[in-house]
Amino acid sequence: MTTLGGLLSGFYGLMTAHHFRASLSDLTYWDLQFFTLGSDGLDGVRLNPELQVARLLVPMAAVYAVAEFAAHIFAGRIRGWQVRQRWNGHVIVCGESAQATLLTERLLAGGTKVVAVTGAEQARPARGHFRLPGDPQSPATLRAAGVARAKTVYAFSDDTAVNLGIAMAAQAAPRPNGTPATSYVWVADPELCHALRARRLGLERIDARADFISPAELAAKVLAAERTAIRLRHVMIVGLGGFGRSLLLELTRQQRLLPGSGPAYLTVVDARASLKLRALVASHPFLAYWTVRPVDATSDTFNLAGWAGRLLARDLPDQTYLCNPDPVTALRNALTAVPLWHGPPRSLVVCLDRSLTYRELFHTGAAALLDELGGVLQIFGVTEAACRSDFDGNSMVDQLARSIHERYVASQRRLGRSRPSLVPWHELPETYRRSSQAQAAHIGTKLRTLGLLTAPYSTAYHPFSFTRDQVEELACLEHQRWCDERRQAGWRYGSDHDEVSRTHPSLVDWDVLSDTERQKDRDFVRTLPDLLADLGLRLVASDGRRAPVHDVIPDRDNGRSAATEGKRRLYAPY
Repeated sequence: MTTLGGLLSGFYGLMTAHHFRASLSDLTYWDLQFFTLGSDGLDGVRLNPELQVARLLVPMAAVYAVAEFAAHIFAGRIRGWQVRQRWNGHVIVCGESAQATLLTERLLAGGTKVVAVTGAEQARPARGHFRLPGDPQSPATLRAAGVARAKTVYAFSDDTAVNLGIAMAAQAAPRPNGTPATSYVWVADPELCHALRARRLGLERIDARADFISPAELAAKVLAAERTAIRLRHVMIVGLGGFGRSLLLELTRQQRLLPGSGPAYLTVVDARASLKLRALVASHPFLAYWTVRPVDATSDTFNLAGWAGRLLARDLPDQTYLCNPDPVTALRNALTAVPLWHGPPRSLVVCLDRSLTYRELFHTGAAALLDELGGVLQIFGVTEAACRSDFDGNSMVDQLARSIHERYVASQRRLGRSRPSLVPWHELPETYRRSSQAQAAHIGTKLRTLGLLTAPYSTAYHPFSFTRDQVEELACLEHQRWCDERRQAGWRYGSDHDEVSRTHPSLVDWDVLSDTERQKDRDFVRTLPDLLADLGLRLVASDGRRAPVHDVIPDRDNGRSAATEGKRRLYAPY
């Protein structure tokens, strides 16, 4: 508007100037001269007020336009320079996917500085947020994003291959302290993610700098945690896709550790429910916890209302998860299965890839369009649950450490013992957690000593058992690891176990250690196949050979029976 006003003022001033006569084209030409700060042809012409205004406004508008253009061109470079030189401890989110956008929003809401590597540059950078265009797999792009000073790199695009490339570039990027930034890699396929994490276990340490994120697995943990303290009598899962499988495994891990007895039933609806369940039980032996009732029917055509209507009230599931790929089908089943409306709160769960659209329908309050069946209905979003800003505790080592502690608690309670460490994992003091994590991190070292690898379970797998010599060798390694850990923490040998003075009678060499204490380490080694089986992993020899058939320890139950689960005494490293 300033430019237009100046031009109109200049045109009118030229027309009304004394002793100045020109054609329309000449007037236009002389008017446009003001842009270049020129006034040729006006020599000797008396400048009226309109010309005075024009020769000030038009150049000012031109200078402002040039400044705006330069700012637009160089703002990104200036902002990038500020990120590289001044930002420290920020995070880098790579990708233009829904999960990358959601994660960025949550990080910003928590006050974290974010560099989003996307395909388009942000016109006006928000406070604490900078969008950088470029290929996130390129080391140059990551350097421009300040990876040298970044705390974390999230590879959250929809393409797993791209995410792996981002992680490799981030790990190779030079940093002042020489330690790579922590990288989290989004892997949509749960089976591929599981296989990738198995390959990490042999290299894993407590200071691990990379992990693979399975949205189905993370979301399943969030959903299953809502029923952690509740013993479920009958669970129903409709749809055994990626999320349905992950949910089944996580529910089983949590339910079988709860105190109490009685049958636990599982009803699964899927087009090939019987076949899939047989394969899952073979690859995850702890699923034998359930008495399984498969229903071979496609989840899209299954009539949940008709099925529930034929059951007695005592036979209805107390927890139902609708994992249909089609959200409309899942909602139809939930809103028509009247017999399931009489369960406890949030006992009828509709699991969707993204729930934001449908969740608004059932929100309580004035903005809600539909009721939540008295609180029985729950809309759960897999992507939203998986996209959190903190992924700590998700690595393979962390899961093994938790499994070690849970088995330890179960075995000690069966013996009627009471100790400060016999608490759930989330209540365990940090000192004890670190001890379990150190023990779990050393598993890879033990396996490499014997030339063993971890692999996903398969139905054709020949059960692995250690020989007596292997048990003795690994037990000695475990004791040495424990001694090193304790000494580094300031412990020393003493005739009594004293937490205050930090003395322990077992801080001696393996040769002079009592047989009772040796047996604790042997029990831990013998439990390794079961601990790995909890995570869906098995042991194989690196040369492809089976375990020796002579002198084999015969007493592993592999977790196949709820009655024998946890009977072997397992001692945690604290």
